[in-house]
Amino acid sequence: MSIDASDIAELLTELAARGLVFCSEKDFQLHLAWAMKARGWDLSLEYDPQCFDANAAIDILVHNPKRVAIELKYKTAQFAAKVFGRSLTLKKHGAQDLARYDFLRDIWRIEHLVGKRQVECGFAIFLTNDSSYWRVGRSGTADEMFRVFDGRSVVGGMLQWGSQANQGTMRKREKPISLTHDYVFGWKDYWQQEQKNGVFRYLMVEIEPSRAESSPAMGNISGTCGDFSA
Repeated sequence: MSIDASDIAELLTELAARGLVFCSEKDFQLHLAWAMKARGWDLSLEYDPQCFDANAAIDILVHNPKRVAIELKYKTAQFAAKVFGRSLTLKKHGAQDLARYDFLRDIWRIEHLVGKRQVECGFAIFLTNDSSYWRVGRSGTADEMFRVFDGRSVVGGMLQWGSQANQGTMRKREKPISLTHDYVFGWKDYWQQEQKNGVFRYLMVEIEPSRAESSPAMGNISGTCGDFSA
């Protein structure tokens, strides 16, 4: 049995149909993992592959029927409503520049794991009701190279902060991100309600072996990776 992008998309569709709009990223992680377990998948949460010196844990690691690494991001704009009879209040996260950097770093991390044959493939998933992520936005900003807007083509290579980025913004995120393959970002609808910030969309990036050969280091990789197949 394989696990591919259509399987993950089906799980997200199932969650949306049940009215699952999440109160936090941890909530998103747990519900997606439960849906995977319901399909009989064996998995671990917050699994440390012993590959990275910092931010080591992988959000979801599927062991069987296929070794798959999944990283999640859930960033919200202010939202308050009753969703399927339940009250939900979401805060404004802001700091979109940092979230964009972190999402692209997730892609790099999975590229590294796939390239080292520690997993067979991986997915980076970004769920949000903040439209600034999927819109193009203005040019010339410090985080322009980290944009994740709908339809963006990312050419493999070095992505880095603009010269106007200050040290406070870049703190703990100073290193450029080096991707080994090209990607085209395509956002999809998750769930919506007719009110301000009521549209939730997700971006899912699939990282396959052909997209992850010889992933370049960012300087925070430890000497060896753990064996996920054990």
